[in-house]
Amino acid sequence: MAAYYFDTSALVKRYAQEVGTAWVMSVTDPAAGHDIYIVRITGPEMVA
Repeated sequence: MAAYYFDTSALVKRYAQEVGTAWVMSVTDPAAGHDIYIVRITGPEMVA
């Protein structure tokens, strides 16, 4: 298990097919057991 910090541009790769999407999906898969950290503004930034 590892801890990762995702900024908005990295986390968006979970929802939009881009270079790096496969890696982000594998790291953020709950079965991987990693701790994922984001800042509170991430949600509003993704919507904007």
